[in-house]
Amino acid sequence: MIELHGGDVFEQIDAPSNISMRERAQLSPGLPIEVRVIDGRVELEPACARVKVEKRGGVWVASPVESMPTLTQDQVDAAVDAIRVQTAGPARDE
Repeated sequence: MIELHGGDVFEQIDAPSNISMRERAQLSPGLPIEVRVIDGRVELEPACARVKVEKRGGVWVASPVESMPTLTQDQVDAAVDAIRVQTAGPARDE
């Protein structure tokens, strides 16, 4: 890995479909991904699960079309924490 000016990082693809940044990007082996090339950049992103939306008990619910693995409590906690960090506004003085 070579760090470039401005904090950008240059990585090498070390084997077919095996990218050294996989762990940092939270891409696990076998995970479906979306690949885009925009202005000469390659973007990899976990593919969104296909869902059907239906009304249950007066509430709209999205259910996966294909079978999905059950999330662990640690995975749920990490997702909630990440959303809190992303949506937190500036700190307020109390």
